[in-house]
Amino acid sequence: MNQPQRPARLDRRRLLLAGAAVPVSAALPAGCARPGPDYAAAVADTWRDTIPDSVQNRDQLEREIVRFATLAPSHRNRQPWRFELGPGWIRVQPDPARRLPVSDPDDHHLQVSLGAAIETMVVSAAAGGLYARVVPDGDGARVEYAVGVPTVPQLYAAIIRRQTARAPFSAEALPAPLLRELEVAAGVAGAPAVVVTDRGQIARILELTVLAAERQFRDPAWLAELQAWIRYDANEALNERDGVYTAANGYATVPRWLGSRLFDLVTTPARERVRYTDQFAGCGALLVIASPQDDAAGWRAAGRGYQRAALVATSQDVRSAPANPALDFPELRAQLAAEAGLGTARASVVLRLGRGGAELPRSLRRPAADVTTGQG
Repeated sequence: MNQPQRPARLDRRRLLLAGAAVPVSAALPAGCARPGPDYAAAVADTWRDTIPDSVQNRDQLEREIVRFATLAPSHRNRQPWRFELGPGWIRVQPDPARRLPVSDPDDHHLQVSLGAAIETMVVSAAAGGLYARVVPDGDGARVEYAVGVPTVPQLYAAIIRRQTARAPFSAEALPAPLLRELEVAAGVAGAPAVVVTDRGQIARILELTVLAAERQFRDPAWLAELQAWIRYDANEALNERDGVYTAANGYATVPRWLGSRLFDLVTTPARERVRYTDQFAGCGALLVIASPQDDAAGWRAAGRGYQRAALVATSQDVRSAPANPALDFPELRAQLAAEAGLGTARASVVLRLGRGGAELPRSLRRPAADVTTGQG
């Protein structure tokens, strides 16, 4: 008598799994609201513009520079940075509590993230009338300031517009002068970079990316670490203000108790292959950035180039998103660098570039006060 019930249970299970992967553009389930400020209000507060017209003194200016630095992209939005304010300088150091020992054992992605934060500081400081000089300092860097002439370049305006665009793009070709400008921008701190537009090369880099992603999604420890940084609904995203909110990835939101149970069923190697194939099909180009030397300082240089290129792209209404799985496996990383024409240099960032694509919710950031110590 139990046999007839099995198909019904399977049907409900399949329906539930399908609902967990519904794109945000199609529908969002009700019941995920959080008391108090809603997610849109939190996003508006996080990504607000303040430096040119509201900063009245040096101390406030430096604290706003730190706030802008927290808007930089970071691997899994884990924001692995600490800032220390000193007289005429801001020190940027890694936060060891936010390391990823499984997926980033050598802290490569962490240092790239620090580099992106540093470049954001350089750009935002110029809007406040400060010239910035970056000096290596232990596991991080010290950004030293001197008074200059206030400027509000396009790159500054792009800081609060830049977003990691996880949806597929429209496959529109990008103009050659812009692509050259992006290569130059990526080399701001000496990191070699190359734009890839040949569809055959893109297809081969896609295959390396997919092979790496499939390998990652078969690793239980890697998956467990990933899941720790997923924020399944707006309530969780608002409370934590870090990690990747499912809506920002283009999926409907569910409570953690449900999402954590469905995770292993809806995050599969096959699904990752489809996702990356769709994303690469729509990109107008890839930008591959290498490190000038294979150490922490070199990785930070690549991170600075990553953010500078992303800001240039944003200022030209071009969207960008990293596609880095192949970088986590030495043999695949070497093949990717060779395919892109970077020789034996360590590839540190692979950036998809394109126009169009769905507008997805932005990620949040922790308050600058929570990551800052010292006094200017």
